[in-house]
Amino acid sequence: MWWLAGFACSGSQAGRIHAAPVSETVGDGWAVGVPEGARVTVDPRILRVDSADGTMWFDVRWTTEPANEITAHTWARATCTPPMWDDPWVTDGRWAAGGLCMIANHRWWMIHVLERVGDRTLHTAFLADSRWVVYEDAWVLATRTALSFAGGEHAHAPPDADGLRVQIRLAGAEPPGMMPIPGGGKLSTRIFPHLSDLWAARDRAPPPDPLSPR
Repeated sequence: MWWLAGFACSGSQAGRIHAAPVSETVGDGWAVGVPEGARVTVDPRILRVDSADGTMWFDVRWTTEPANEITAHTWARATCTPPMWDDPWVTDGRWAAGGLCMIANHRWWMIHVLERVGDRTLHTAFLADSRWVVYEDAWVLATRTALSFAGGEHAHAPPDADGLRVQIRLAGAEPPGMMPIPGGGKLSTRIFPHLSDLWAARDRAPPPDPLSPR
């Protein structure tokens, strides 16, 4: 099946993103890691980042929608068709799932996180072009960029990249589910819990609402 071949590539070609230049963009009470040269757009509800080479992008937005799969699916169906999701990882106030979607007739990795903060939801969506960014690298890059978005003067510290790669490979070695995506719909579900330090940091320091440039 094609998803097995796609994940095998992530093991044999991984590592290209490990040392990719990422710099901090700092706004009024918030900070985030972005690939050097990326285009950054900020408005009161949405931060949008597009890499200079077009291989990845992410947006983070504040919304009144709940932190659940309906919110994620509504966003994804308007952005890429068709989205295919792993089983979600759900904790108190947090919904997260990875998967694949189609944009311009090729597959993009998705890493999608919704977190309830007070009466609003912080909605983070990261996408990477699977033609150029292999699966492990997508996770490393997401934790260095989109998931680093923080309230305060500095972005959240990402997990150790080598350790994260080990966890991804261990997750990939477990029995797959039945869906036609890497890990059969179980892969990201098994990876998210290993980001516990990052989740704790995000709980302590969410970005402000509304968002403003400095």
